Amino acid sequence: MATAEQSETDTGIVCRLAHDHLGERLGTRNEVLNRLPRNFRGTAEELGRGIHTNLEAVPNFKSASSAHAIIFQKLVAYQWEKEHHKPPSRIERLQGCESFTAKRVVCELLKAWAVCNKDVEEHEIDDEEVKCHQEFVIHLLHYYDRWSSKYISLDGFCKTLVAVHHKLQDLKCSTMSSERQYAKVLERLYEKSSEMCDHAFRIALLSVTDNHSEFETFCQRHGPISLRMISQ
Repeated sequence: MATAEQSETDTGIVCRLAHDHLGERLGTRNEVLNRLPRNFRGTAEELGRGIHTNLEAVPNFKSASSAHAIIFQKLVAYQWEKEHHKPPSRIERLQGCESFTAKRVVCELLKAWAVCNKDVEEHEIDDEEVKCHQEFVIHLLHYYDRWSSKYISLDGFCKTLVAVHHKLQDLKCSTMSSERQYAKVLERLYEKSSEMCDHAFRIALLSVTDNHSEFETFCQRHGPISLRMISQ
């Protein structure tokens, strides 16, 4: 008897992994992701009709040499080779279009994210988004046997995913080493130190404000006492 994973279609795997790794982070930013159901049980033809592939349109990235621009270029190069802008070939139809459509959807998902960030530099991209996409690609590669073509020995999809993963790693290093990361750390330190000072201030006031009716009225009106409140 086949397990649930073994009975899952290629397109079903892509939809599930996309929502597992990208859904919460991207929200409505990725138009391709918005068209994918989480638990897809239909046919590849049904899913494919909702995802359009246009290889002629070339977005203008702020930097053509940026990692996300190169990711876009690698995906488009693979799609030109596999003719994703055309209906599935006879061989692909013999395979039921599952593999062809699943691979095309993956390319469109990753391309859509790259285009969302076309107007920003590498270090300005959200590092958590980069991490989510890297995990998405890694988990896709766990299904290597699914993406190996039965009729064509050198499909190139896994090779493209590996190349995308490498560029995502470069992008991750860029975002993690940016000044924004240091700013985030300083913001967190400021937030935690402010909380600690507020707690210490409240403890210091306990001895003189315990059962103090006017102070209790003040707190009910203005909320918990804090240094910021006093300074105002």
